[in-house]
Amino acid sequence: MLLLCVIYPLVVWGIAQLVFPVKASGSLVQMDNRVTGSVLIGQRFIGASFFHPRPSAAGKGYDALASGGSNLGPLSKTLLEQVKRRVKDYREENHLPPGISVPMDAVTASGSGLDPHISVENAVWQAGRIAETRGLSKETVLALIEKCTENRQLGIFGEKRVNVLLLNLELEKIKPRTLLKKGPWTSQNFLLKYNQKFLQGSRGPAARGAAAGAFAPSSESLNCDSQLPAKYLNHP
Repeated sequence: MLLLCVIYPLVVWGIAQLVFPVKASGSLVQMDNRVTGSVLIGQRFIGASFFHPRPSAAGKGYDALASGGSNLGPLSKTLLEQVKRRVKDYREENHLPPGISVPMDAVTASGSGLDPHISVENAVWQAGRIAETRGLSKETVLALIEKCTENRQLGIFGEKRVNVLLLNLELEKIKPRTLLKKGPWTSQNFLLKYNQKFLQGSRGPAARGAAAGAFAPSSESLNCDSQLPAKYLNHP
């Protein structure tokens, strides 16, 4: 009893803290000495100046204690209405033309409801809104997306994806959300042309809008040029 219930768990915990300190502590991320979240758990971001995650059906949304999907089938009228509403809201929020196709992960929830990633396409369609509200050039925002893009797992599984939390923290380092700028929206023609050109070099051959984040990233090898300086990672 003592061996299995006390000694063994302590040994495993100690080894994990020595070998994988970030993962063993929940892959938590800090900014200004405050934990802002985990790279493995999606969370809600409110406001036009942030990249938004995919929808969540976990509890009332992004509830880590109630992880799960909606349990609505493909023939569900409720699901169909939800997706239609999300498509409409997504186009309006990002000032996209009524007929433009939107990424699938932007309007459907993941099986867990806590997917921390969005597709590269989803991030790019949000770039214009981010640039406008923060007073940044769109090129700057697109460069951040490219910097924070994670490759397929082992180079073959899943799709390229972007961790929403890390991307938003990179934005905060450049220009905090308190420095907002009001003004006319970027030309839709420029927006569409720039997005399509950027996506041609960023997407793989998989179907358009495939759900992102099917595989979790390695917390010990975070991207974004090591994603964040060491001070942002919650090492024990």
